[in-house]
Amino acid sequence: MNKIKRFWEGLPPFMRRYSFWFLLLGLLWILFLQPYSVWNLWEMRREKHRLEQQVADYEGQIDSLKKDLQRLNDPAFVEGIARVRYGMKRPDEKVFVLIDE
Repeated sequence: MNKIKRFWEGLPPFMRRYSFWFLLLGLLWILFLQPYSVWNLWEMRREKHRLEQQVADYEGQIDSLKKDLQRLNDPAFVEGIARVRYGMKRPDEKVFVLIDE
């Protein structure tokens, strides 16, 4: 305790008067203004979580597309897509289109 008191008394009056503000400015510098400050690290962590969520979404889409690709090897599935999506029919069939009024 004696060393701290001697240190404090050895400071110039200007520094003793404004030591709180110097400490506050130093803390703000460390927290917000440096390239790897706490604020920037928090933003990078938030960005990392967002990107991880996008990766999970894209992996789900890839799985869905792989299932569709496997189903495209089934002739009945391809025929169903051709009929529904493109309005195709077999040569010996007749197609009736019903219109709601």
